[in-house]
Amino acid sequence: MNDKKRKPELIREELEIRIVDAADGSLSEDELRKLEGQLQAYPDLLQSYEKIMYLPDLSGVYGDLSLYQNDIQVHGILNQIEKTDRVKGSFEEVAIFWFKKYALAASLLILAVTSLFYLTQPETANGELSPDEIFYSYEQSSADDYVLYLDQWIDP
Repeated sequence: MNDKKRKPELIREELEIRIVDAADGSLSEDELRKLEGQLQAYPDLLQSYEKIMYLPDLSGVYGDLSLYQNDIQVHGILNQIEKTDRVKGSFEEVAIFWFKKYALAASLLILAVTSLFYLTQPETANGELSPDEIFYSYEQSSADDYVLYLDQWIDP
């Protein structure tokens, strides 16, 4: 297809992709010259290309990265992974193994929370209302009577 027949948006996107390829160093010298020629029609892309291509090399700033690797820690982590990876097999076996652990933990947590809630409930004495009686009353309140009165008064 001819470049003039294609939409300008598609050409622009292709040039942006080529700029990224150039920054990665995957273009040859001929392809770089061709890209620079095509970018002459797009001054904003040419400016971005020049800024990207002329960034300073920062690889020497960090020095030798091999100095920071600690083989003892890496081997320790690998050994821990091997020790904890006791269950090997199909997905179903692994899922059942972990479900049992989490189900036991969840049931113990529910038991502890309900026991704590039961123990912290205040004793009702001298006709005082307990918190559950406040939220779930057993008898009709005066507010219910008033709402019923308003309903009857509005709808004759």
